[in-house]
Amino acid sequence: MQGHVVRIRLVVLAFIAGMACVAPAFGQAGAGAGPNDSGSNVVAVAPARPAAGLLPDSLGGIRATSEAKVYSPDDLASLVGNNAGIYREYHVVSGIARSYGVVRAEIYQTVNTAGAFGLFTCSSAGKETGTQPGGEAGGVPAAEGRVFWQGNYFVYLKSTQPQNPPAGNTLARIAGSISAILGPPAPPRLPSLLDSLPQAQGAAGEARYFLGPAGLAAYVGPVADTFEFRGDAEAVMKEYEQPAASPLKLLIVEFHTPQFAYDAMARVKAYVDSLPTDDQDHIVLRREGNYIVEATNVTDRDAAGRLVEEVKYPYVVKWLRNPLLPTHDPFQGQKTAQILLSTFGILGLLLTGGLFGGLAVGTAVFIKRRKQQREVFSDAGGMLRLDIEPLMGGAGPHRILSPGRDE
Repeated sequence: MQGHVVRIRLVVLAFIAGMACVAPAFGQAGAGAGPNDSGSNVVAVAPARPAAGLLPDSLGGIRATSEAKVYSPDDLASLVGNNAGIYREYHVVSGIARSYGVVRAEIYQTVNTAGAFGLFTCSSAGKETGTQPGGEAGGVPAAEGRVFWQGNYFVYLKSTQPQNPPAGNTLARIAGSISAILGPPAPPRLPSLLDSLPQAQGAAGEARYFLGPAGLAAYVGPVADTFEFRGDAEAVMKEYEQPAASPLKLLIVEFHTPQFAYDAMARVKAYVDSLPTDDQDHIVLRREGNYIVEATNVTDRDAAGRLVEEVKYPYVVKWLRNPLLPTHDPFQGQKTAQILLSTFGILGLLLTGGLFGGLAVGTAVFIKRRKQQREVFSDAGGMLRLDIEPLMGGAGPHRILSPGRDE
């Protein structure tokens, strides 16, 4: 029995030690799952709001002349035509449109603020893109009217009238009303890739932000298809003045793994090498970390090279988990309870098995010993008669006394 007890104790100790080794691994996995890391560029998903209330019956004192219609991502082509691919690149989850006289108001909800900001920079016309959200000032000019962004919403106000002061005032009033419905704009959380653009003198416009080749192709041409934007890549572009020439376009595409950046660099370089020599002289291409930096429409290669050299990939080294600090795991209590239940359950099974095993072994041993005793000794009520008188020389005739008589 002592041997059985020792084995049971060893099994229990080995199980507890194994679970203790597994528990820290669970804690590390839970700690690293949070997407809103202080150094992360991920923007949290904004809560959805009812689309019907975004375009009421009256905006800026102008009555609606049609019913509001909501569009899903699959129906965007009926609203924006051939630009549906661009809107899907910016992760549009819904759209709503309604007419107010000569103005058609369109509101697009994106997954996060980066998508709304990117649609705003991609759709705005000229140099007045800006980075501040809200439509109190009436937004900025666009191809068919005016645009602005606020939170995870992009607003496009399209007018059928020429752009003149009266039409501009109408658009501004409607923009202000929609901005009030969306609520006060929160401080903008812009993509960190914008910080890598050189702050050189002679910037010809604000930056534009892209999440796919369809939107980028409108500004850089066919070379946009060579990037492919694999692995959630993103890009920014900014124009810089050149003496006696059209502005230089500086493009930065960030890939999130070195392998994606290497593959993209090989594709872009092969495309540039396939161009005529004169066209190659107007392009400066460089890889910096996970960045692909390209300057196009170059007239002075030395100046463009210095501008490209200003782009630095921000290498960041950070702890995945500090082993000296306790790991925060929201499921730590649940996991601890599971480990305790499993441990006590196994202990209960082992003790129950040991109890019944001991009873079985003890019963078998008792029965075996009892059987051996019965084979050695006679029944306690029996008697043996030893006839030894003839061996002692004979004592003469004798007789057995009857029970109960004295003779």
